[in-house]
Amino acid sequence: MHSDQAVVAALVELHTITKEASEESASSESSMSRTFLSPRDYLALTHNFVTCVNEHRRQVEEEQLRVGGLLKLRQTQENVAKLKTGLATKSFELREKETLANNKFSKWWQTKMKHKRKRRKPKR
Repeated sequence: MHSDQAVVAALVELHTITKEASEESASSESSMSRTFLSPRDYLALTHNFVTCVNEHRRQVEEEQLRVGGLLKLRQTQENVAKLKTGLATKSFELREKETLANNKFSKWWQTKMKHKRKRRKPKR
């Protein structure tokens, strides 16, 4: 409803400007004839104005969608950067824990083999 009032106000302003321009043109000394605007002319002007407003609105909406899409892309890029940082940290932690696990397993295996060898040694 608010935008309808704005359109009406713009049309009234346009009509006032047209009327003033027509009166100025008629009052000048170089003008030999008066400009008349018929209701049909005013309706055509109104139709053209509404068409232009609708086209501009469509362009603005498309631009907003594009900008909204670009903002989502930028936000996604930021999220990906944060996730990459987290991944690098987790990868580092994983490598440390793998090394620790491998060391423990190696010690356990060596201990097991040592006990196995002791059992196999013949008693004298």
